[in-house]
Amino acid sequence: MPESRPESPPGADEVSENAPAAPPGVVASVEALWGDVRAIAYDHLQLVALETRRAALALLTMVVEGIVVGMLVAASWVAAVAALSLWLVEHGLEMSAGLLVAALLNLAGALGFALAIRRKSRLLSLPASTGRLRQGTSTPTANDQTDRQA
Repeated sequence: MPESRPESPPGADEVSENAPAAPPGVVASVEALWGDVRAIAYDHLQLVALETRRAALALLTMVVEGIVVGMLVAASWVAAVAALSLWLVEHGLEMSAGLLVAALLNLAGALGFALAIRRKSRLLSLPASTGRLRQGTSTPTANDQTDRQA
């Protein structure tokens, strides 16, 4: 029984006859190269996914450890202020005056941190980027220089 070939569109035989045929070794090499590229890309994506997961776990651990450190520092601060108050009372200061000194010391520390937060809070609005967007230019402004120093 004779083999039947599927019908091709008119003129297709002319194109395939005129087109240079690629050597079979080149096609196999290109296919192998494409397979290798895909495998390498997959391996790199797997590595990125694993490293991202590892980084996220490390960040979570750092946040928890930072909270614990903050609690320990706060407890140490309370103990230091209490010791200062007791020392002041032992050296003749009234108990209420010693507690007032401790309260003022705590308020001074809170005020210092509140001022630092306020100074940094203006950076949350991305002043350099929004300023450049408003101006439509990419040249640094005088405010950019002061923002870098803060």
